[in-house]
Amino acid sequence: MSKQKTLIRCLCSLLCLLSTCLCAVLPGHVQFDGNVTSLDVQRTQIEITEVSSEPGSYRQRAFIHPDGTFELNNIPKGEFVLTVLSIDYNLIPFKARVIVNEDDEVHAYVLHATSQWDKLGQEIPLPIQIIPNPKQPLREYLVERTPGLLKSGPIATVLNNPLYLGAAILSLVAIAAPYLMEKFDPETAKAVREERAASRREKIKPSQAAIEATEKLQSSGNEVKAGSKSDSTLKKRKN
Repeated sequence: MSKQKTLIRCLCSLLCLLSTCLCAVLPGHVQFDGNVTSLDVQRTQIEITEVSSEPGSYRQRAFIHPDGTFELNNIPKGEFVLTVLSIDYNLIPFKARVIVNEDDEVHAYVLHATSQWDKLGQEIPLPIQIIPNPKQPLREYLVERTPGLLKSGPIATVLNNPLYLGAAILSLVAIAAPYLMEKFDPETAKAVREERAASRREKIKPSQAAIEATEKLQSSGNEVKAGSKSDSTLKKRKN
């Protein structure tokens, strides 16, 4: 009995070994940005599903090692869809068509949302290299639709342009300087106000030359009026 049990165990082990050797293997490698963490591995899922209309079709989920490598073992003959999902990254290819032929040779092809099933896409070399999308590597769950005042509009234009920003700061300093001076140094502020008032009066006050010219014009006008009056009186007397 012991010999029979030993023989049965050997046959079972041999059958398992043969099934492992005969079935296909799909290797791959997931390359994340920077160092691979255990959280990146846990939040990433790689699964292969058989394309079949029958219930209970073949399905297998890959175990991702800490270095990002994985293997899908014991894949039977047929056609499958490889799906790659990650919570944090937009990985490509996120879907691939896998075909295992009669010789247990594995071929993978790119599968897009608009791909036709009758036509094979671009073949993917093995082991499959899964990388983040260069255009948008990280997933964005919250997208800002309307930018704020600091990102668009006249305020953003002033803040993003050093020349405009410097002019705005100088304008604010020029406006706030008198109030600050009056608060911290009232005597100096009073002297500045008096000087400004005096300069305004000097600008408004007419010069001596202008006064003399005005007086001459007035005197000449009076003489002309007096001459015209005398001429009119002489004419009246002659008449």
